[in-house]
Amino acid sequence: MANGERMIEQYALPLLESIVEEVKWLAEHTKHPAPGTKVDAKVTKELDDLTLVEFEHNGKKIAGVVHKKEKSTEEAVPKKKKKAATKSLIVVDINHSTSEVVLAAPFVDSTRIVAIRRDYLCAISPEGLVYLPTRLHPNHLPITDEKLKIHSVVDLNTPKSVGDGVFVATRGGGDVDDVTRTTLIAKTFIGDVKKIQKPAAETGGVSSQKAISIKNFGIYEGIVIGQATVEKDQKKNGLFAEIRLPGDNPGRLHVSEFPINLQNCEDPLAQFLKNNLHKKVIAGKVRATDLSYKSNYTIGELVKCFGSATLTDNQEIRVEVNPLWTGTISRENLSDDLKVESAEDGIVDL
Repeated sequence: MANGERMIEQYALPLLESIVEEVKWLAEHTKHPAPGTKVDAKVTKELDDLTLVEFEHNGKKIAGVVHKKEKSTEEAVPKKKKKAATKSLIVVDINHSTSEVVLAAPFVDSTRIVAIRRDYLCAISPEGLVYLPTRLHPNHLPITDEKLKIHSVVDLNTPKSVGDGVFVATRGGGDVDDVTRTTLIAKTFIGDVKKIQKPAAETGGVSSQKAISIKNFGIYEGIVIGQATVEKDQKKNGLFAEIRLPGDNPGRLHVSEFPINLQNCEDPLAQFLKNNLHKKVIAGKVRATDLSYKSNYTIGELVKCFGSATLTDNQEIRVEVNPLWTGTISRENLSDDLKVESAEDGIVDL
């Protein structure tokens, strides 16, 4: 398997599938239909570039938008106003900050982009909704592609079903090839991880080894050596696994960066160490401050966090959202199944 295909297989597609799962979960918990759902929507208003629609879900009326194709000169002829029509549409994406639902009509002859997000694209194919990655590696922040437009036709590499009428795939064979894009990323982010051993004859009979420089955003093979040491009353994040990178350079992996199946375990860090202690893993070297972790949250928003089993000075539970951000939960706001008292009484373990 070539390096580009390996990056797609090991990073891009698993990351994309995690995004799809989070999108589905958020839709369910905000009482919206999951992306990929087919609905019958009533047209409420026609704008120059959008069609406004309305549909019902679980007895609730929900507003949505459908992006129109660009009209050719011949099509730009005023038409008589039609009565409100009902259309069969596919739910594409949900902007939860504005409660705007993006929908699209099915395409029978091609695959077209219908929504553009930073880390992924949504397309409609004859088979249904297809998610495409723009982010090919966790440590890679994709740049805006100005050539990419709504309704652009794309070619797909073998789509993989991840639900009823929902697929993940990569672009290939057309103007954009995701495997080719990985080569551009590699030139920027992958450092030289080979150790250079000089023969003793060249060093006056003493064997020497050149120090290895670990580059920021580099991708390396490291060995899991245990849980990060946490000092007593430490206020910084501590839910990390220690990784030994080439040249005995230290590295850390936060629980929020584990695969989604491990994040859903009762104790993600313990499970990760059980599965990988003293084993080799692929890890990226990056300063946490260089990653654009979400920092703006609204009241009522659902946030995945991980309990650190420590208390604040106000006897609140400390939780960690990612390598940079922490939070607190008052004990009275915990459900009963999360309250476990120690033998000494008073220490709450999540």
